[in-house]
Formats: sequence, C-alpha cells, structure tokens
Amino acid sequence: MEEGESYLDKLFKSKEAKYLTGIVVLAIVIRLIYFSVNKAVWWDAADYLVWAKMIGKSLDINYVFNPRRPFLLPLLWGLLYKIGFGEIALRVTEFFFSVIAVIATYFVGKIMYNKKIGLIASLLMSVFWLHLFFTSRLLTSVPALAFWLLAVYCFWRGYVKKDKSKFLWLAGLFLGLSILTRAAASMMVGVILLFLLLGGGNKFKFLKNKQLWIGLVVFILVLSPFFILVQVTQGDAIGKISGVEEGRFSNAMGFAGIPQYIKFLPTYFTWPLLILFIIGLYAFVNLFMGYDLFWKGKLKAKNDFFLFWWMIVPFLFYSLMVDHMEPRYLMFIFPAAFILVAKGAIWLYDALKKYKKELAMVVVGLILLIGVGMQLSHANDMIKNKADSYVQLNLAGEWIKERSSPGDVIICRSTYQMMYYAERSVYDFGSTEEGFEELLVEVNPRYMVLSALEHHNEWMYSYPARHNGTWVPVQAYFVDESNQQPILVIYEKN
Repeated sequence: MEEGESYLDKLFKSKEAKYLTGIVVLAIVIRLIYFSVNKAVWWDAADYLVWAKMIGKSLDINYVFNPRRPFLLPLLWGLLYKIGFGEIALRVTEFFFSVIAVIATYFVGKIMYNKKIGLIASLLMSVFWLHLFFTSRLLTSVPALAFWLLAVYCFWRGYVKKDKSKFLWLAGLFLGLSILTRAAASMMVGVILLFLLLGGGNKFKFLKNKQLWIGLVVFILVLSPFFILVQVTQGDAIGKISGVEEGRFSNAMGFAGIPQYIKFLPTYFTWPLLILFIIGLYAFVNLFMGYDLFWKGKLKAKNDFFLFWWMIVPFLFYSLMVDHMEPRYLMFIFPAAFILVAKGAIWLYDALKKYKKELAMVVVGLILLIGVGMQLSHANDMIKNKADSYVQLNLAGEWIKERSSPGDVIICRSTYQMMYYAERSVYDFGSTEEGFEELLVEVNPRYMVLSALEHHNEWMYSYPARHNGTWVPVQAYFVDESNQQPILVIYEKN
C-alpha cells in the first residue's frame, strides 16, 4: 500500500473490486426489477407500519404496540412519514439494507477466509430467492440480517484479528441494532457466546478483554430504550419481549421440526448449490475430528468453528422452539451457508484441476451458473405469484378512508392492514357472537369488512345477512375479473 493510501483506495485498484462492483450492480439491478411489484403489505409488515404512522402522522386510533416488535424500523419509517415521504421511501430503506447485506457478505467471507470465498458468497446472496423475496416486502428480516453481518465483520476484525478497539464497540452497536430491528436476532448473541466460551484455546481469557466489555456496554445501551419502553408501559419487559409470558413456546415443534427444515434445504439452495454445500460441510468433519487440538489452541480453524455455531444456533432454535415452519426464519443462516458453498466450490475446483485446470473451471463455473439461474427463476416465480396477495385490503382500506371521518370505527379480522390503509380504529370480531355484540355497543362501528383473506368463524360471515336491516353491503372486491365470487365485502351500518 502506498503512503497515505487508504484501504478503500487499495481495494478499488484491485481485480477483486471489479468483481465486487459487478456483483453489487447485479444485486441492485435485480432488486430494482422487483422494487414496485407488490401491491399490498402483509400482517406483520402492517403492524410495524401502523406504528410508524402513529409516530409520523400522529394518528388517533386504537393501536397498541406489540412488545415483541422492536421499534427501530417503525421509528425510522415514522420519521420518513413525518418529513413528508410515503411508502416508496420506506421501500428504499429495505432496498438499501438488502444491498448492504450483499456487500457485507463479501467482507465477512473475505476476513474469515479469503477473497474468493467472499466473492462467491456475495454473488449467491445477491441472487438468493428468499432474500430477494423479502427485500420486496416491508419486513424486518432483511435489515436485521444486514446489521448482523456488520456485527460479525466488526467482531472478527476486532476480536480475532485484534484490529482497532473501535471494531468491538461497533460490533456491540450493530448487534444491538439487529435485535432492535428484529427481536429474534437475539438468538445470534448465542453464536458469539458459544464461540467465546468453547473456542480458540483461550478458555475464559476473553473476560479480561476490556474492549469486549465496552462493546457489551454499547450493546446494552442500544437495547435499553426499548426494554425501558416495554417495562414502563406493559411491565415484565423480558417476559413480554421474549414471548415467554404468553406461552409462545408452549406448542413448539420440538424434534419434529428438524426434518421439516432439512426437507426444505433443496428448495433453499436449489440442487446445484446444495451439492457444493454438502461438499463444504467437510470443513466441519475436519473441525470436530481435531477438536481436542482446537480446545488447546493448536487448531487454526476458528473460522469454521464460528461458522458452525452461526448455522446451528438458528437452525435448532427454530426447529425446536417454534410451533410452525416458515422458510424466512432461517434467513440468518444463509450468508454462512453460502460461505460453505464457496468452500465446496473451491475444494471441487482444487480436486479437478489436478487433472485439467480448464475442466475444473468449466465444471465449477457451470454449477454456480446453473445455481444462480435457478435462484433467480425461483425468486421471480415467488415474487410474482405473491404480488397481488392482500391487494383487496389495500383497495378496501383506501375506499373506506376516502368515505369516512377520523373518528369512524371498522370491524375487520385483518386489523393491522386495515389500520394501515384506512388510518382508522379497527377492532377484531372476537371469538364469540355474544362478545361481538357487546363490542358493537361499545365502539359503535360504521363499517364491517368480511373477507376470505383471514380465517372467520361461520357466524361472522352470516351475521350481516341475519341483520339485513342494520348492515348493508356497499362495496365488494374479487380475486380477478374472471372470478365473480367476492373475496372481500364492505358493509356499512344503516
């Protein structure tokens, strides 16, 4: 490096910079293609978005924040609403974090292993169908993953590489921001703890690391406002944020969840990348065959050890502790998984080049190319198939907003989506008809919305017909023009 030349100056003079730039451009172009595809938001997204509108537009509605939903994104989005931006600006933030995750994957792969692994892993993150799908949604998984990757990079550079102390402070900052974005990211603290406690031959010497303690203080300070908010407003912050108080883990899948996620691995990876991933798993065989040496500090595989916990902690948490399987739950695993895919690709290349270098390049390049193509194809199908989901709630909410006053009340099972679009107080039907009729007296709703988009009890569907003089259908929405069976009907109180 020339005198006065920064790390970035050196990077952008190198060949790797050209490859990385190409990957980032690819990531940006793909994400721009799907930027405005989705026509409505989902339940979880609407929960955060209503909170954002409460902050930015000072809505006077019956929304109560969920203590399991941290406030970083609602605060950011609320500030954007406050200064006059709309939903497009909010989608730009999701786009930004998605691209940051692609770039951060490269730097994590590079600092833990080498440039080639970083580039391959970053390329795969740029086209990963699950990441692309949720980039086009206003949800927390993509931003939380970006913060986690930044935390890993800073932790590795500060603790393992023993670079400047500020990196451990930044690791605490980014890890806190990840959890402040998505509460489930708290499980990733376990990855770092297990690495510190079990790895590297230093036993408990990490407790003497002053900068690590400062990073912990930064981490606590970042999270403390949300814990204080929940404690002051609802009490038992730890119980409510974790979901333990409401029995969130009482119906967990247990060991039955493990095969569900294993069976889904071919869909996550697509078969070409799955082959390379399985080859890459060989690193873990070597790791644990020599673990006695690792504990004594003689095995130089700290990166493989960290990677193992990075993958196994989220996998076991969601397999054992959650009551249903959702593909997005394992998104945190995939930067690590793609690093393993990259290791598998390089191992295969090294094995084949002993016979013929050109053959090795063609075989490995073709596997990666087919894998990239299949990822993009699956992403395209998933995004476009779900593009119109819940659009009827969008249309219905905006229709009601135009024809109602701020004090009007709506009954609807899709409470958060209707709150978001109508900007009015929304109440659910409740579980019994008797309780529902008590609610009608209490809140005096102007509109009732029935749809096939959320589960309704039979008495809910039949209620307007049995009270025909009271509730009059005023608007209906259909699946499409060819299907004249209404999927959503708005009733107005007569």
